Amino acid sequence: MIRDYTKNLEYETNFKWIDIVSPTEGELEKVAIDYSLSKDLALKCLSPNHLPNLQEENGYYFIVLRAYDESSTNVQAVQAYTNKIVLFVNKEFLISIH
Repeated sequence: MIRDYTKNLEYETNFKWIDIVSPTEGELEKVAIDYSLSKDLALKCLSPNHLPNLQEENGYYFIVLRAYDESSTNVQAVQAYTNKIVLFVNKEFLISIH
């Protein structure tokens, strides 16, 4: 599901915040095209195994964060007890994917 948090603001802004929850490959490809993102980086959002990362790419940052999930128990790998949050950000947009 793709949500545009800047659509219903009471004021005008050139900054966009797009939030994507449980994206499909097609949704990620469309966002990559619409915002001139690397298709490869966008599709990496589908992989559950990414560790925290910061990468600069063509005028934006690609950031992978891990958030603790207290519902997971008795696990050994960081990927099993955390949820991945991916951000694409520059001065014109923030795209959050989780």
